[in-house]
Amino acid sequence: MGVSFDDYNEEEFYTAYLMHVSDYPTIANDHRVYLGMAKSWLEDKDIQIEPSEKLCKYMYEIVLSEE
Repeated sequence: MGVSFDDYNEEEFYTAYLMHVSDYPTIANDHRVYLGMAKSWLEDKDIQIEPSEKLCKYMYEIVLSEE
């Protein structure tokens, strides 16, 4: 899939993968779809922050703010 752990680590990638599986459970039965979604989300250049920071923002501003 061309995943490189230069800009993010394996734990961050796995977190983004699980996020997509959780948020979009009916999209596919193929884990490769969710892996591709995680890679795209982490490498999205529309936002000018690092992938690690993007995961933190998602966690604190989206996930935890809904509690």
